Amino acid sequence: SAAAITEPQPFRFHPLAPLTERQCEVLALTADGLRAKQVAYRLGLSVRTIEKHKQDIMRKLGLRSTLELLRWYFAADERPVDRR
Repeated sequence: SAAAITEPQPFRFHPLAPLTERQCEVLALTADGLRAKQVAYRLGLSVRTIEKHKQDIMRKLGLRSTLELLRWYFAADERPVDRR
């Protein structure tokens, strides 16, 4: 029997492919050590919106905590860059 061929996950080849530009900004600022309130102020968004972005990022990447998210971020070959 032939081995099942599965479609690869986008982030297997480029870790940031499934993330929006805004999610990449939130992730980069969070990895820089900013708290949600600081990220919200910097991006002109509400804290609730920042928390939602973080939840969406973790869901897309299959992660369960901010600690896992940061470990993933620093282990990734490609990282979002704050272009400001």
